[in-house]
Amino acid sequence: MQQSTDSATAPAATDAPGIQSPTAQATGTAREAPRHQRLNFLDSIRGVAALAVLCQHYVQAYELPCWQWLLTYTPLHFWWDGAASVSMFFVLSGLVLSMGHYRATKTPTLEGYGYSAYVWKRFCRLMLPYGAFLLFSALMVPLLATQLATNPPLQDWARLWWRMPLNAHTLLRQFVWADMVKLSLIPPAWTLRIELLLSLLIPFAVLIVNRSSLWLIGAIALGMVGFDMPCFPLHFLMGILIARYYREIEVHFAGHRWLRLSILTCGLLLYTARFTFPHYLGLDHWLEHRDTQNPIRIVTGVGAALLLIYIIGSAWVRNFLGHSLMRFLGRISYSVFLVHMAVLMCVTPRVIYWLNQHGAPYPWLLGLLATIVLSIFLAVASYWILEVPSIALGKRLGPSIPRPQLIFERWRPHFHNFLMLPGYTTPADAGRKVNNTTSGGTRNRNGLEYPTPVETNNGLPATPPATPPAFPPASPTDRSPSRPDRPA
Repeated sequence: MQQSTDSATAPAATDAPGIQSPTAQATGTAREAPRHQRLNFLDSIRGVAALAVLCQHYVQAYELPCWQWLLTYTPLHFWWDGAASVSMFFVLSGLVLSMGHYRATKTPTLEGYGYSAYVWKRFCRLMLPYGAFLLFSALMVPLLATQLATNPPLQDWARLWWRMPLNAHTLLRQFVWADMVKLSLIPPAWTLRIELLLSLLIPFAVLIVNRSSLWLIGAIALGMVGFDMPCFPLHFLMGILIARYYREIEVHFAGHRWLRLSILTCGLLLYTARFTFPHYLGLDHWLEHRDTQNPIRIVTGVGAALLLIYIIGSAWVRNFLGHSLMRFLGRISYSVFLVHMAVLMCVTPRVIYWLNQHGAPYPWLLGLLATIVLSIFLAVASYWILEVPSIALGKRLGPSIPRPQLIFERWRPHFHNFLMLPGYTTPADAGRKVNNTTSGGTRNRNGLEYPTPVETNNGLPATPPATPPAFPPASPTDRSPSRPDRPA
């Protein structure tokens, strides 16, 4: 449900560092990539998805007051479909975090990429606000208000949470996601573990996609079938592919209105398929079994990808999502994702109880609006107090983290040669004789030839060449005064 600027998952940084292409830098023919302003509407989508997560938890806590069939078994339930929002979060994270890697070329390399700094920035961006909200939620437990008798009544789903004994040990286990089943303080935080892990693998996934995306698809399918792995890596891969072909999608769909509408229709049907497809196919029991979650999530992930393609190809939708209010909602989406459960458990019951005591109409709707407004208010404060300093800390300390040069440089050439990526070598490549050439040099697996390096000592040859270079054969008539050593 979150991983953003980063995603239900946490925010994905809009200024994700890119893997540069040495060839593009040298020739000056770098492919124009999406600018920072183009990412604003992507953050707005994340804000809308975060509100959908909030609405789902509110609906689970107080049920729908009316039109239950219409707002559940038709695409009209998209506004509270938090499960589909999880798919959208992960596809968005794959798109936004890989966008910077394709700023210069469609086939980037890892040369000069500060991976350790990237890891540190992701950790600060996701984990520091999460830890702070975990403590905030623990302090809110004494204010729990689920015992109040309200109309509409609080459902059993809400009473399951915040029942775990709290101490330093249990809080630490929740912080490192060791108690996923009993994650009572911030239930949707299970997505953060997936977000953090998969976002750290994005640079390597980008390199594999350069070779063939089918490799990743095959590996993910094997993991899902043979090892019961969730399908979320597939969502990230969809986002990476959209980022790689962003410019083509934007240009191609801009002039095809009916094609965009077809993409929108298919995307919306698939995105909301969690409740609609099983119901109309007579498979409602699917939703009760864990083994059926992967097929449903794959379908909603494809729907999320199609909706993103439609938005990228539609200028007026991008302009709408690029409005300042929508961008503001996108910036605070991570905090909304983290804080809304505390509001729902401690404040919302009191608001509905107060409305009941004063005979106010529409308590369900007013309770929802109060939950949204208060969550946004707390999220704004959290954004400036927690998120902005966390992002700044990651950017400031990231470059100062020691880089594992020895390990990274040792394995990077093997990784590149395995993928047969052109245009990248290291001294280790030049010194490794894979195939001797007629020129006396070496040739690596990329087919590029290099001279055999000479070991140096303080910049000077360690040993002189075995045979010094000879002058050309002297001519009897060559009596140049500049060459007195030649015989007459």
